[in-house]
Amino acid sequence: MKTTGTGNLWELDALDPAYLRELLTAAIVERLPDEWNDRLERMEQDRQRIYAAADYLEDE
Repeated sequence: MKTTGTGNLWELDALDPAYLRELLTAAIVERLPDEWNDRLERMEQDRQRIYAAADYLEDE
């Protein structure tokens, strides 16, 4: 992770976008009710299955 030299982690423009997205997602998920967390987990599993199917079809 890079900063602009001051070491201040709140310099959002200096943070890696992927890291920032992961950090924000984790913060949001922590605040969601368990039912929503389960739903998000199922959605992620569906997304992974869709990408796996697309990769398979692309290879055919």
